[in-house]
Amino acid sequence: MKKKRSRKSLSDEADRLFSLQVRARGHCELWILKPDLRCAGDHQCCHVLSRRYRSVRWSEDNAFCGCQAHHTWFTHNPHAFYLAVESAFPGLQERLWEQAQIPWDKSLAAVLDRLRASEEAI
Repeated sequence: MKKKRSRKSLSDEADRLFSLQVRARGHCELWILKPDLRCAGDHQCCHVLSRRYRSVRWSEDNAFCGCQAHHTWFTHNPHAFYLAVESAFPGLQERLWEQAQIPWDKSLAAVLDRLRASEEAI
């Protein structure tokens, strides 16, 4: 009999698949927000709203593919990140915030199904 996976394990798997899909975009999307910073390091999945908001945690609109340098800089300068995103993508953060307030249905299986289907399409 197969052991039931923990919610933590399922969440980690969803995070891994989502990160792979975002990083598959293949270039640092954050450079447009801070072009004076030279790209450096591996590509990473960079969330607009914190991953704690599970209603948008695995949403394509809530993530950029960013290099390590840009991700680190914006992590340490959250106000600059907010202003840059608002300038480049007006209304995005407000839409994400509204979605984040919708209670999450807690269906990790549905999230994983969607991510696996997207992975196969790549």
